Amino acid sequence: MTKTKRGDIMNYRKYLATVAVGFSLTVGASYAAEPILIGYVGDLSGACGPYNDGNLKATRIAVDEINAAGGLLGRKVELKVRDSKTNPEEATKQARESIIVDKADILTGPCTSSVMLADAAVAQEHKKLLWNSIGTTHRANIDFGNRYVYQSVANSLMEGRALAEYAATQKNWKRIATIGLDYEWPRQTIEMFTQRLKELRPDVQIVGSVWPKLGESNFSSYIPVLLNEKPDVVFGVMFGSASSNFIRQGKTYGMFDRTKVFTYASTYLLKALGNDMPEGVHGWTRSPFYGIKSPAMDSFIARFKEAYKDVPDDESIAGYDSMMQMAAAIKQAKSLDADKLVDALSTLEYTGLRGKVKVRKLDISAYAPTFIGVTRKTPDYSFPILTDLVRIDGERVMPSEAEVARMRASAKK
Repeated sequence: MTKTKRGDIMNYRKYLATVAVGFSLTVGASYAAEPILIGYVGDLSGACGPYNDGNLKATRIAVDEINAAGGLLGRKVELKVRDSKTNPEEATKQARESIIVDKADILTGPCTSSVMLADAAVAQEHKKLLWNSIGTTHRANIDFGNRYVYQSVANSLMEGRALAEYAATQKNWKRIATIGLDYEWPRQTIEMFTQRLKELRPDVQIVGSVWPKLGESNFSSYIPVLLNEKPDVVFGVMFGSASSNFIRQGKTYGMFDRTKVFTYASTYLLKALGNDMPEGVHGWTRSPFYGIKSPAMDSFIARFKEAYKDVPDDESIAGYDSMMQMAAAIKQAKSLDADKLVDALSTLEYTGLRGKVKVRKLDISAYAPTFIGVTRKTPDYSFPILTDLVRIDGERVMPSEAEVARMRASAKK
C-alpha cells in the first residue's frame, strides 16, 4: 500500500470517528424514533446467491457509515433482510411482507430479472421506491414505466448496446455465434446487441444462437454446435456457475484456440475461475474495483478488506454506491415519500465510487457505465483481471425519449 493510500484511509477513519462523536452528543434523542427501514429482499440463495452476498456486505458497510454520521432525517437506518431464493413467487411474498409486516420504507436487493420485476410490481402497488443495483432488465422502468423503480446500473438495453459498440471496433469479428441462458436478461441483451451491431456493422453476421435453460451445467451439446459455425467470436451471456462450466468445458473442446470469446466477466467470476480463466477472453463488467482509480475507491477497498478479508466485487461497489446515493437523495428530499425521492434522484449530482452518477427522470435510470476489456494475469492479483479497459458511459447508449415512448406504447398492446 502506498503512503498516499494509507493517508487517505487514516483521514477517512479520523473523519468517521469525529463525526460519530459529534453526532452522539446531538442525535441520541432522535434515535429513540422509529428507524428508517430498508427492506433488503435479495436472492440470497439459489443461482444469484454469490452476487447478492457481496452486494449485501457493502450495503451493510454503507448503513454503518450513515449511522456513524448521524443517520438520516434524525433517524437511525436499519436493514431487514429477506431471501427471495431466486424465485419470483417467493420474491413477491417476501417483498409484500417486507412492506406490510416489517414496515419497510424502501426496498432493494433483487438480482435476477424475474425477481426484480416481482419486487417492482409490489413496490408500485404500495408506492414504495425500489432501488436496484444488480439486476439489469429494462422492462420495469422503460417498457412498463414503473415510477417506483430506480435502476442504478446499466440496464440490459444500455449494456447490450455498449457491447455492440465494442464489438463493432473489432474489425475481424464478422461471424458471431451467440449463447445465452434462456431467460430475460440474456434474451434482452443479445437482442439489443444484435440490433445495434447491425446498425454499426452491416457486414457482421449472426451465424447461430443456442439457448441453454437457466440452471444448465452441461454445455457439451452446445459448444460443438457453436464451433461448427466457424465463428470469429462466440458471444456468451450467462453468469455464475453456468459461466464457469461453459469456460471450463470450452477448454476441453479447444474453443479458445479455435475462436475468440466475448462474455460477462464479473470480478466474482474471475475470482471463482482463477487460473482456469484463459487469457485473451474479451469480457465486460459493471464496476471493476481494479479498473476505477480514485482515493474514494482505494479507501472503500481498504474498508471492505478490513471487514471481510476480501476484495469487493462489482455488486459490492454498486451496492455501496446505491445506498450512499439513496442517503443523499433522502437528505435532499427531506422525506421518504417515493415520488419526492424520485424527484431528488433526478436533480442530485452524486459523486461516488464510479465517479459522477446522474439520473434521468423519464425512466429513473442512471447514466451508468459498462467496462470492457481482455483477460490477463498480472502480478497484482491472484486471479486474472480485465485489462485495456474501455469505459462506455450511459449517455452514449441510453435510449432516446422517442424510443422510450415507442417501447411503452408497444408494451401496452
